[in-house]
Amino acid sequence: MHRGNNMIKRHIFFWGALLVLLSVTPVWVMAQKTSMTLTPVWRPGEQLTTLTADSDFRYVDVQLQVTGNVQFWAVNIGCALSPDVLTNYVYDEIGSPPDTGDDVPMVTWGPDWGTNGTDFVPVSSVPGQGFDYDSVSGTISLRATRLGAVPSIGVNGAEYTLLLASLRLRVRDLGSVFTTRSASIKCNPIEFLDRDGRSVVKAKQAKTPDLIVRTGYTINGTALLQSANSHGGTVVTCTNLESSTPYVTGTDGNGNFSFGGSSQLIREFGAYSCVFNNPVSKFLDTEVNLALNTPTFYLLPTILKTGNVATGAGSVNDIDDADVALFTSSWVPGAVGSPYSGLDVNGDSIVNEADLAIMAGNYNPSDRPYMDGSHVLYGLATDYGGDFPNSRAYWGDPFAGAVQLYENPKSDRIFWPNMSPDGNNVVYSRLINKTGQYVLYISPTAKPKGRQITPKKGYDDDALAPAWSPDGQRIAFICSWEDQSSGYQFDEGDLCIIDATGSHLQKIATQTKVYPPAWFDNNVIVYAGTSDHPIAGCRNNLCFIDLVTNASGAVGSLLGDGDDVADMPAFGVFQEGATKTSVLFYRFDNGTTNSVVARTLAYSSGSFTPGSALTVATPSGGNDIAYYNASPMLDVMYYESTVSNNIFRTIDIFFNVDFIDNGVAGLSVADWDDEVSQHAVDGFVGNPVTVSAGGLVGQPWNGSVGGTLFHAQRATFDWVP
Repeated sequence: MHRGNNMIKRHIFFWGALLVLLSVTPVWVMAQKTSMTLTPVWRPGEQLTTLTADSDFRYVDVQLQVTGNVQFWAVNIGCALSPDVLTNYVYDEIGSPPDTGDDVPMVTWGPDWGTNGTDFVPVSSVPGQGFDYDSVSGTISLRATRLGAVPSIGVNGAEYTLLLASLRLRVRDLGSVFTTRSASIKCNPIEFLDRDGRSVVKAKQAKTPDLIVRTGYTINGTALLQSANSHGGTVVTCTNLESSTPYVTGTDGNGNFSFGGSSQLIREFGAYSCVFNNPVSKFLDTEVNLALNTPTFYLLPTILKTGNVATGAGSVNDIDDADVALFTSSWVPGAVGSPYSGLDVNGDSIVNEADLAIMAGNYNPSDRPYMDGSHVLYGLATDYGGDFPNSRAYWGDPFAGAVQLYENPKSDRIFWPNMSPDGNNVVYSRLINKTGQYVLYISPTAKPKGRQITPKKGYDDDALAPAWSPDGQRIAFICSWEDQSSGYQFDEGDLCIIDATGSHLQKIATQTKVYPPAWFDNNVIVYAGTSDHPIAGCRNNLCFIDLVTNASGAVGSLLGDGDDVADMPAFGVFQEGATKTSVLFYRFDNGTTNSVVARTLAYSSGSFTPGSALTVATPSGGNDIAYYNASPMLDVMYYESTVSNNIFRTIDIFFNVDFIDNGVAGLSVADWDDEVSQHAVDGFVGNPVTVSAGGLVGQPWNGSVGGTLFHAQRATFDWVP
């Protein structure tokens, strides 16, 4: 698809809306008046208090961002933070067990300051500390100055934004009773000085929301009974997989449930298994695994299927031949005494063809119970007519294949849906039909209705392949302009980030492939580098950038020779007891075939240390893994593409490799289930499409086609946390 004559060529693009960088990059527009504004940003903006274990200290970071149009030489800033909620800590204190949170200093100066002792020096009353902190008032004082002939920071007359410093504080333990507190930050003085020690301009602090601090987690969601008018009575039991502690609640008449409050306060984070059980035996139990790492969590609706009329052995929680046999042998249409009596599976007190249709639709001859109710967001097309398919966002059960429309963008298209860590929002790339531009939208899961967060004016880049930060405050994505694409497909772009509110848009790296980036933590992003990446080690390899220290480079030695390619990064967490280890997934191509590979990964002092490579998914013979995604629970789902005799066959079959810890210490290939399951997504059976050229297996479409140009080989999906 081409944009038409109304689109300005993208290589003549407007720099002004994009150049809000971590490093100072000016917009060459003269300001009306001089100004300097300090904007403190909590990361994350919602936090838990500490638990009772010494190893579970919680920390919160405050990023002091400066926007202005005047250069400065030195700063003198004092900020008061709520001492009843936040406190200081001893940097790099060796404890038992070790506390990794204090490995980060309380104050980290932004990358534009340069090297401490060479380009600048911080000043404090405690030699070598670099800041002053009053634990009684909660006031932190920051003073720093440039040295010698080092240039000033900023540019006179040009708007810029930079990261002045990052502050880290420990969150106090507020006890085990359910409560919500808040912490504020108020900065005064805010002085920016020139070389002569004079104030350059009267600075101000932007309005800063309070940090929300809670004493426990809440989980909210909906459990619906298939074909029922009332959805009450379902018992929801969420069990922490580390401590085996169960939390129990129930649904109301609308199917809503909630954990939280004094009686059901969840004080543990990590992996949970939530089982949904309804006392009516015809409804199948459903299980959802989730990774709980945010104070509040919203779970997409779970549907309990009905039709389990047999009670014999092997038929307790499935719909199999025993249920079919009972229907065929005992079929007597007509009214029954009460809802769900006999063969009434939809609760309308009548046995008729509707009950038979429901039971038959849920029939599963494989004897695999419908226990897994985990959700997947799909970005898929239902038809391929016209210039390109009408891709929509859907969510559903990855095993049963049943999906529901998440949001209908009408004439627009939706790609790369990505669920926020708390389950409350979905971000996606939306192709605007009128302009031909991809923009970022965010849509609430409770009431899907998207809003655009990339700039509506003065910004001409395409926004592709978004990914949430772990705290849900920022979104990394690929920003690509027309000369980086070929028709409807995109070959490369740059790496950008933006706050979920739509502010602080920044371009932070160049020469990236168009796959969703992956957040190692709230400040370090991993992405796939192109073959001509400016850093040699990042070429056709995974690369990273640290938003606080500005460190960047290759993610270790992942490639063996010049034919190897690593792309499509994703992260999960492997937990053994109280020990958690980050796991990096990526697609690996050796020049002949590709696979999904996993490695443990550690990050320290601006570099990564990867563990041994474990191949966890391989495609069928002659095929390639076209797209995959890893869940926070380390499950892997992928789909394959194949082109034969110039026929591209659209894909509706997906494959799952489940992660099941085999109990042996450490991570190994044996932890991933040897049995690869597959499932079809209902309603997405595509037709073969003949192409005249291009369409190499596993490669982006090159734009040279006969007839229809489509996006089926880039179908995307995302596991819900």
